[in-house]
Amino acid sequence: MAGRRPAPHPSLGGAATTSSVLTFCGFFDQHREQVVAGVGAEILLRLRRRGVYQELAATSANGDATRSLAEKTVSVDHDAGLNVGWTGNHFVLLDLDTTKLVYDEIDTQAGVNVRLHSTVVDATRDQQGLVSDIVNNSRGGNERITADAFVDASGDGALLAAVGAGLLVVPDGQRQTGTLVCRLANITSDADLSARGIRAALEAHTEKTGIRFARDHGITVRLPVTEPVFLLTVDQRTDALDAEALTRDEISARRKAWEHLHAFREHLDGWQDAHLVETGPQIGIRERRHLLGHEELTHQDVLSGRKRPAESIGRCG
Repeated sequence: MAGRRPAPHPSLGGAATTSSVLTFCGFFDQHREQVVAGVGAEILLRLRRRGVYQELAATSANGDATRSLAEKTVSVDHDAGLNVGWTGNHFVLLDLDTTKLVYDEIDTQAGVNVRLHSTVVDATRDQQGLVSDIVNNSRGGNERITADAFVDASGDGALLAAVGAGLLVVPDGQRQTGTLVCRLANITSDADLSARGIRAALEAHTEKTGIRFARDHGITVRLPVTEPVFLLTVDQRTDALDAEALTRDEISARRKAWEHLHAFREHLDGWQDAHLVETGPQIGIRERRHLLGHEELTHQDVLSGRKRPAESIGRCG
């Protein structure tokens, strides 16, 4: 891992720390087999050693879920308080600041020279068409960095765009919506977090106020350690590549978060004294630029479960 790592945010950790999307998905398949190793597995191990490692998994068609903390595993009925069973996924739940600490440790111990608060703004290709250097911008100005290889882990395809690589940008109206993550507190231990309850509360609020919500379901679960309620229901369609649109839509999403809170206070058992602790530092974006690769995973590949063992480069749960 040794090398340099520019990052535009004040911490490493991607959407988990910059958008408060405090879940890892894809580490386990639906049979609860861990299919991701390497650095990812090391992150899980370090979280487990700190006693904040927690998993949630749908285990049956009726939405039951299994919750495990460190080595302890218990079964919990989904409708009694875990709104995740409908996803069919096996989640890892995260504690925000422990996650930041683990990423810092892994990069530092691997000898990575991290550049936080910095953004790639330009790049150059050599005569063979390979990226030879990048220009990194921070508050102190521009810095040119050379390396034998570069990896675009920006989530925005920033390096790809800078070097003119082949890209696909899905039309705005067809992109996946973003979600503003909310953390809420002062919710009773027996509060209704069920999908059925969430849906009924939002419908009742719409009937009373006329305010409509982008969706009436989402993940609602208690996080490790401090156990605030983690809410993934505030959806907002936006164009993350347009600063004006993104600003407007993040402001809109924050207003929606308060409407969700009003709905739950009035219509959900155990939420009467709830308050909004935090919305994500930025909205969680699911789709921006796509690289036009030599091979592309298609919608039909996913639906049909197409397998190409000779061409596989990785596995995801």
